[in-house]
Amino acid sequence: MRNYQCINVLTLALLGCGLLACSTVRADDTPAWAQDYLRAWYVAFNSGDAAAVGNLYSEDATFGTEHGRAAIVSSLKRDLATTSYDCVGGFQAIKEVAGTAVGWGIDTCTAKPRAGGASQKTRELWLMVFERQPDGRWLGIRETWEDLPANANP
Repeated sequence: MRNYQCINVLTLALLGCGLLACSTVRADDTPAWAQDYLRAWYVAFNSGDAAAVGNLYSEDATFGTEHGRAAIVSSLKRDLATTSYDCVGGFQAIKEVAGTAVGWGIDTCTAKPRAGGASQKTRELWLMVFERQPDGRWLGIRETWEDLPANANP
């Protein structure tokens, strides 16, 4: 099953890159719903609110290796219980097609152990697939990411 999920993520990534290469909306033209989504995501994540982050994903979403909203929230609760984050980021590009959208971006985070200790800075390139819900809201259905070297400029 894991190989199937890896293939799906790879397929989504390639599809997203292909769509974005053909016709993209640059960060300064990001749709309002996507700006609102990302703002809500960072506010919830930075405040340590795993449930609020989870509510931005569909019930059967995949977030990294976690599948399903409940698993996403559980994983985030474990992580956010031991580490506080201060993350910022934005879309590099996004493309909407018939109720589905694919976007990617970079975020930079400072992670600080709640028990004390040195902070760590990270940068990640992320890829996300969104789906418009019947009520008009957009929810994340797939998200994957990879760490970037501090000096990388994708």
